[in-house]
Amino acid sequence: MIKERELLARVLTSELWSVQEELQVEIRELLAEPEKPEPAPEPVAWKDRSYGNLHHTNYGNSIPLYTAPPKPEPPMTGREMYQRGYAAAKRELKREPLSDEEINAIDLPEKQCTIRELVRIIEKAHGIGIVE
Repeated sequence: MIKERELLARVLTSELWSVQEELQVEIRELLAEPEKPEPAPEPVAWKDRSYGNLHHTNYGNSIPLYTAPPKPEPPMTGREMYQRGYAAAKRELKREPLSDEEINAIDLPEKQCTIRELVRIIEKAHGIGIVE
């Protein structure tokens, strides 16, 4: 219920949405009401007090045994894990060109090097690539 209240509050304060006055009044009235607690989950079985038998319905003098366990969320697929990791890496990625000082500080080999070695040197200067 908290998420719904936050959403309603965001709609009221949003300048992007044009909400009709009647709807705004209704939203304000709903937000003014105290938040109702979630109802307790129903027991899935009852134990008879006198005989100890288990029942699926309450026969008045029964003890509720347990409630239904919450349904687990389905596991993430490999694609979802990759997308979450990629999105996080993209947010944290720092894309800035090297300054002249940083370029001058790069240790280039004195001998002629291959393009692959040159790429690895540049990656290292940017803080990416294979960590040694």
